[in-house]
Amino acid sequence: MVTDFSDKCKTLGQLSVDRHYIGRIPDELSEWVFTNEFILTLAWCISMGYAESNDKTIELIDTAYEEYAGV
Repeated sequence: MVTDFSDKCKTLGQLSVDRHYIGRIPDELSEWVFTNEFILTLAWCISMGYAESNDKTIELIDTAYEEYAGV
């Protein structure tokens, strides 16, 4: 099943919100979330309409989402 880009942004963006405002990141994801903090914040900005995607942001978010799905 293929996940569209906007859903990837929403999913990764929610991890940013969970880390910063709710504090509910599972232990097995905490290091990955910390390492990818910039990309998660970028995904949140795109999902909320505060930023627009380009080729590089699409690449970063696609890669991060693939890693997240594999964790």
